[in-house]
Amino acid sequence: MNAKEKAHLTNTVGDDQKADYGEEAVCNFTPRLTNIAQTIMSNLLSDAILKEIERLAHRVCIDTLGREMPVPTQTPWMTETQLAEYWQMRNKVGELTVHAIRKWTARPTDEHPLPCAQMGDMRRYHRDEVDAWAREEAVRQRQKRKESRHDNLSEDSNAGNLQVVR
Repeated sequence: MNAKEKAHLTNTVGDDQKADYGEEAVCNFTPRLTNIAQTIMSNLLSDAILKEIERLAHRVCIDTLGREMPVPTQTPWMTETQLAEYWQMRNKVGELTVHAIRKWTARPTDEHPLPCAQMGDMRRYHRDEVDAWAREEAVRQRQKRKESRHDNLSEDSNAGNLQVVR
């Protein structure tokens, strides 16, 4: 054992411990403690780095989008704004918009309005119901486009059969 190791041993381990374990046992134990300390420091540093990354990501989100990061909803009930965020409804500028949600909700009953419930002064939308409505609405819109194309083709073919009478 060199002088540096003995000085380190003297500073970290008392004479009674040296007598109990012997100098060699204490010297072999010291690297293990060093490894444990390095692992603990590495984990603490990793946690600190992760927290800093989360803080910076949050800051970037606020700076670029001009708003807080969205918080995942814990309940299946959503407000108009939460539904717009869930469906990623943004205008050309990238701002969240609820205009279409309000328009769909205000449809007459025979035109398949977006289902909602009134809770206090605020409308709430249930995730399962709006997801089902969106799937059904996509089918309705496809069918409507298909019928519109069919009607246009019929008009075009009828236009060719018209005769000019003098």
